Formats: sequence, C-alpha cells, structure tokens
Amino acid sequence: MANRAAALVIALGLPVAALAEAPQPGEDAARLVGQVSEALFDLLPTEDHANARAFFTPEFAELLSEEEWNGLRKSLLAEAGAIPRYRAHALSFYPQADQLIAAVDFSGPGENGTAICGYLVWSMPTDDRIGLLRIEESVANPALMRQMQPEEATQALLSWRCPPDVIASVLGLPKAE
Repeated sequence: MANRAAALVIALGLPVAALAEAPQPGEDAARLVGQVSEALFDLLPTEDHANARAFFTPEFAELLSEEEWNGLRKSLLAEAGAIPRYRAHALSFYPQADQLIAAVDFSGPGENGTAICGYLVWSMPTDDRIGLLRIEESVANPALMRQMQPEEATQALLSWRCPPDVIASVLGLPKAE
C-alpha cells in the first residue's frame, strides 16, 4: 500500500509529508464515497456528460473543459461499446493535513468482450463534502491484449486497476472455480 500511496501522492502533486501514517477514516467516510461513486457510475455509461461533470472539484473542472470532457466520454464509449454498469472493487484512503483523499478502483464490461478499468480520486475537505479530483479510464480490448505476451497484457491490465475476473475475461482465460 505504501508504493500505491506514494504513486498517488506524486501523481496528485501532494507534499511528501502526505505519506505520513494517519488513522484511517470510519464507516461514514466509506459510505459517503461509496454512495457518491455509485451515483457517478449511474451517469458514466450514459450521454449525460454535464451531470457527470457536476461531480468535479473546481480545480478539476478548470483542468478539463466541458468540451474536452464531452469529447473524452464520447470517444471512450465509442471504443468500448455500451457499458451497462460500472462496479467498484477497491477503496483506499489517503489522509492529508487539509483533506482526505479516497481512491476507488472500478471496472465495467463493454460490448464485444471489452472492458473499462480505472479509478476515481475523490477529495474530501470536510466530512460532508466530496468532489472528483481525477478519473482515469482505460479500454481493455481483447483483440489487442491477446496480441501481447500474457505477462505483458496482465501487467497492463493490472496497472489499469482491472480486477482478476476482468483480466481473465479479456485474456480469454478459464474462470476460477
């Protein structure tokens, strides 16, 4: 977890002091992150890009214009095909001096065996405020992944935060019993 925390601290440009061990948040924070993530997951597969963008922090909204967001969403959904539902499969917290950072790994099955894998990074400056700092999504295309060496494809899928069942599906591996 320390390496993942360090990578997140670096990616977000947070001070190195952010790596200090701090107590983990309670159930209320996990529930809030889960509820808000689920609400965003309801919007991501749709063309309701404006309402999905409403989850952004002001800082993230400045970095990514409405036009850029709409273009990215349309491009991603065109590549992956219809995504019926996203699902969260990991939640991590990174306490900071001035806020709590929450990371949610997620995935969603696409058409023709594709999948979207990624993560959300939430900012929680107070117990009752939350905003999206970052969203990363990658399309796992079975045809492209199966052209790679299995170890290389697996590493790519893991780096995209794909869970084991999605990796097995994309690579055409037998399901674990």
